[in-house]
Amino acid sequence: MSFDLIEIALDKLTDFTRFESLASELMNLEGYVNIKHIGGVADEGQDAVDERFYRSASLERIVFQYTLQRYLPGKIDKTIQRLREMNVTFTELVIATPHQISAERRSEMKREVRATHGVTLEIFERDTVLNRLADTKNGIFNRYFPSVKAQFEDLLASAARSEVEMGGVLERSMLQVSVALTLKPEAERTRQDIADGFVLALILAEP
Repeated sequence: MSFDLIEIALDKLTDFTRFESLASELMNLEGYVNIKHIGGVADEGQDAVDERFYRSASLERIVFQYTLQRYLPGKIDKTIQRLREMNVTFTELVIATPHQISAERRSEMKREVRATHGVTLEIFERDTVLNRLADTKNGIFNRYFPSVKAQFEDLLASAARSEVEMGGVLERSMLQVSVALTLKPEAERTRQDIADGFVLALILAEP
């Protein structure tokens, strides 16, 4: 699967509900095998959860928050505040976004959240989404973006038509200029004016 095609699909993705479902599937592939999608307007700050019990009978509860917003710090702070207001206990917060975030910036945000809120943070961003969607074996891209290939082909066809049309306009314009500078009675004077103007422009451009 072409990365260019996937990036076009992600850039046009504005349906948050669809992204929620998509992100939960991607998180399952990332190793969160017990993930349960919640979503909805009354999700108490939780788009999905992953609960795991260990031998010590302790519960590890991971909360997932998915966002189409570009500015993550504000979204993270708001999510943590919402979770605490609703008395939701959790051991880790996972954020998934279709936007690009550098490894350095992700590390900074993790440190800031740990220092400010005492929360363990994990961030999955555009590179992870691209790599998972590019794997045709899982079939996720075709299920969530069934028509994007056709849309892309239409864009290419439209661009090709425009290029042909512009080519015809350009060719006609060049012919008109050629006629104006060669066949008209005053063509010689016009050519001389153009040459003088060009030379003058070069001289004036010097310091």
